[in-house]
Amino acid sequence: MALRGVVREAKEGQYSNPSGESYRLEVYDSRGRLLVARPTKLSEFGTFHEASGSTPGPGRGLSGPVIQAGAGDFAGAFEVQSYKLEKIDLDFDLAKSVYYRGETIKADLIAKYQYGSPVVGRPVEVALPDGRTVRGVTDPAGKFHVEVATDGFAEEQALRLVARLPGDNVAAVAGVMLAIKGFRIDLSTTRTVYLDGETFALNATTLDAQGKPTAASCGSRSSSRSTRAAGSPSGRCPNMY
Repeated sequence: MALRGVVREAKEGQYSNPSGESYRLEVYDSRGRLLVARPTKLSEFGTFHEASGSTPGPGRGLSGPVIQAGAGDFAGAFEVQSYKLEKIDLDFDLAKSVYYRGETIKADLIAKYQYGSPVVGRPVEVALPDGRTVRGVTDPAGKFHVEVATDGFAEEQALRLVARLPGDNVAAVAGVMLAIKGFRIDLSTTRTVYLDGETFALNATTLDAQGKPTAASCGSRSSSRSTRAAGSPSGRCPNMY
């Protein structure tokens, strides 16, 4: 277990750097058991770095270091969680993350061992956003291809694909955005109230289906005149009225 920390002391209403000072370090697990107890000396930056062969154990919970000095104790906390590295890595390969209604979503599910070799002939289940579940086996490259038609979806929404290898307790999730319009236009002004005859700026921002700025040609029209402007990569089309 490696542990690093920063110590600051309050002096005269502000934090100070106690560089080079000596403290006593104690580390407890989530059950209050003492794991580390030793003196430690801070660096010139007021930090300490200690390592120990003891670990907080496989159980989850909050563990905490305690720094003791003559003026008092300073305590912190960190969380310990269990982690298991699965022998198989499962992932979706999508050509794009935004599809328009009428397009077919095409995805390859890729299964491979952690050392890179493909997982061949393994049973696969994929839950599609239209409610269907398709089943099959991975090909010699460790892939399984799925397609989803978007004609049956009437509204703009996020679609979710969930795949798993039933025999290996491994799963993967992918999400795509179904768009009906190519982009949307948001309008804004610097103020909400203007005097009669006062000139004001109208900012138009074009955003794609993921809410990111996109370049597009845009125009505006008021009761007095209309203008057109080319959109920038930031998606902004400023106009003056």
